[in-house]
Amino acid sequence: MGIGNILMLCQVTAYLLCAIFSFFVFAPMAVNKNNDFNGNCLLFPNGSVDPKTSVVTIKTWGSPGGCNFAITIGVVALLVSIAQLVRLSFHVFYETDSSFIGAFGTFIGNVIITVMVFISAINITEGYSAWCRLIEQAASSCSLAGFEDQIWVKLKHIKPDNYAVELGMVQFGLWSELLIWLFLSIFSIIKLIKYNQQESIIRSLSRERQRLLGHYRQPDF
Repeated sequence: MGIGNILMLCQVTAYLLCAIFSFFVFAPMAVNKNNDFNGNCLLFPNGSVDPKTSVVTIKTWGSPGGCNFAITIGVVALLVSIAQLVRLSFHVFYETDSSFIGAFGTFIGNVIITVMVFISAINITEGYSAWCRLIEQAASSCSLAGFEDQIWVKLKHIKPDNYAVELGMVQFGLWSELLIWLFLSIFSIIKLIKYNQQESIIRSLSRERQRLLGHYRQPDF
């Protein structure tokens, strides 16, 4: 086993962590939207609070695309992480390495997923903050408002008890994944630089061999 290949082992570990943190994204987000909130997305809601009774009224829920995007990102990140984990594990076991094309493709994929995770993390964080600003007009704390039944009397079709835990898990998963995908992108850049250096060395050795054999002429410039 290629234990000496620290870079590849770091990549394997990072992809394993990404696969784990992906469950923190799509699972609680899917439960929150499809089960607890009856298909509604709580991000960026348009609503009001009765100042006398503190009852919350939601005029329009947030766009379902925001919640669905987070679910999709979580699933895609999980599948990509597992695929890369299996691929790199074979390389580590057989003490081989990917080609330059494979390394370049991995770099492009890592950058794309990093950008998508960042967009989703910003959307979830800002959308949940907008939800909390609305809810805190009726309750002292957004995280505990789900247990105050009196403010939800007009929203009997939802189960608000666990939304704080669920959205907290989603944010934790997304920001943790963002950090790991950033590291994976950096690892990919390092590997590309390594390939470029190896190619330069091979070309230099080839020119030196040709010069010694008298088949290579040094250019005048």
